Amino acid sequence: MKQGKKPAKKLRTFFLLISLALLFVSCLPNTANPVNNTQEQEQEEQKDEQEKEQEEEKQEEEEEQEEKEQEEEQEQEQEEEEKEQEKEEKEEKEEKEDEQMQEQDFVLTLDAAAGSGSAYSVIRSKGFDYESPDQSSGGHTTFGPHIEQQYDTTLEKNVFAFITHHDVDRNATGDWTRQRVEIKIDHTNGKSGRDYCALDGADEGRSFIYRWKFKLSADFAVSTEFTHIHQIKNEGGDASQPVAALTARTVGGNGRMQLTYYAPGSGSPTYWVNAANSLAPYLGQWVQCEESVTYSSNAAQASYSIKITRIADGQVLMNYTAPANTIQTWRDGNTHGRPKFGLYRRIFTGNSPGNSVEPADANKVSGLKDETILYADFEVVRLK
Repeated sequence: MKQGKKPAKKLRTFFLLISLALLFVSCLPNTANPVNNTQEQEQEEQKDEQEKEQEEEKQEEEEEQEEKEQEEEQEQEQEEEEKEQEKEEKEEKEEKEDEQMQEQDFVLTLDAAAGSGSAYSVIRSKGFDYESPDQSSGGHTTFGPHIEQQYDTTLEKNVFAFITHHDVDRNATGDWTRQRVEIKIDHTNGKSGRDYCALDGADEGRSFIYRWKFKLSADFAVSTEFTHIHQIKNEGGDASQPVAALTARTVGGNGRMQLTYYAPGSGSPTYWVNAANSLAPYLGQWVQCEESVTYSSNAAQASYSIKITRIADGQVLMNYTAPANTIQTWRDGNTHGRPKFGLYRRIFTGNSPGNSVEPADANKVSGLKDETILYADFEVVRLK
């Protein structure tokens, strides 16, 4: 009996060792297929990388969306600011116009009435008068009126065309050294014109506002001599020079739009706006002008300002106000003062005004040619 139990005990011990061996083997790392392990690890790494990339893309999208929202918010704020600014400017303009309406004593306007033909009858019917080459004895009468009416496609209305012929036109006085095609307020024309001139005695210190539009041709030619396209011109006494003039001229080889002032008794101008103001922005473009003048021999009362704006884009081409206490707009012996609109230029050098005989061609100013300047929407406001 004792000898029969020993094999059974050995068998149990054997099975116990087998079990322990299996348990030990099961606890060992699985190195049976290293290729599968590497692939799984790579897949996990790729998955992690993809998740990381997705997270980064999501973060970038969120940042882009946030930037877009900020930009849209800024644009909206800017639009609101611009609208508010436009509203304020409109209100200021309306307030200014209301104030001017309350201050206005008389308003005189001149507009072209037809799309073709002479403008002379229209001009005179509105209290204006004209000076042109076909008025002078022996002048360019064969051409006919030098101020015509024509339709303008930009303004979409009828306008005035002021025409000058370089080789045959002369001043209305018969002077060959200068050419003039201008209109002015007729101070002899009763209520139609006289009320819109500054008159000696009655209008000391009175203010006027002048508005008009003009357009120079794209190839408008100038020289070193003067080519006035607008003047504040008094008459009687000290009146040989304009009070102020808008002058196109060549300076240093470049076309300029000058604004000049002539002090009482002076034959030489003071250049308010000179070489810095290029003529180029004016060429081929309609511009709007607004000019204010207080007529007085007292520098403490006299004033002058002008603003010129290009209509196409609203660009301000000139904006000038004479400093206080520096000018006199009324001179000794003046009987009346008013604006003149149109072309007045010197075409010969070395000759004084009043030359009734055509000078030699050697004295002719070079570079000038026939010109047509368009004008429209004249308005003269006399303030109370």
